[in-house]
Amino acid sequence: MPNLAWTWNTLIAALQAWPRATSQAFIDQLPIIVGLGERRLWRDLNLEEYDKTDETISTAIGNRIVAKPADVIQLRTIGILVASSYDILELRSFEFCRMYAPVTATQSTPKYYAELSQNAIYVVPTPAAVLTMSYRYIAPPSETLSSSSPNAATWLSRAVPEALFTACLMESEQYLKADDRYADMQQRYYQEQLPVARLELRGSLRRGDYSPLAPAAQLAG
Repeated sequence: MPNLAWTWNTLIAALQAWPRATSQAFIDQLPIIVGLGERRLWRDLNLEEYDKTDETISTAIGNRIVAKPADVIQLRTIGILVASSYDILELRSFEFCRMYAPVTATQSTPKYYAELSQNAIYVVPTPAAVLTMSYRYIAPPSETLSSSSPNAATWLSRAVPEALFTACLMESEQYLKADDRYADMQQRYYQEQLPVARLELRGSLRRGDYSPLAPAAQLAG
């Protein structure tokens, strides 16, 4: 059995060979189609390896608004580093945070946060010191198939090549407006290949997200 791992060149060639007839317009869209297929598979697998950690942002004394990392798509967990220890901030609604700490002039160590905007969170109580934030979050994957490295494979293209190919075919069929073939690819992807990919990569799947209802973590030792 050959060791199948897609590179940019081999995947583009396979996608061009799939339709009964191709056009230059279709070929020109293949970089977008591959990117959408990779993104679909990366999102559906929800792998721990694709989370990022950022500890370059700090609170400002007297300011409840704290910036998010520039490349964040979705926050997983947020903590603060206090005297070299990690304290998690609990997610609450903006209204809860305002009611919990109604006087902005009262300063202490933040305990809760709320989503404020695409670029910032809102923490309470108002920070009384400059504290390092520890963000764990979803970001665009840094490793993708690219025409700039046409013969290089990625970890995802080596680990689950069949699921990646079908994900790209789904995007191709949508572009070609082939509804019947799209439905076939969708069934094959979600009912056959994605479950197998999750089983093969079960050790890497995201699990154990923080929840206020979960048992408290026990200190080592």
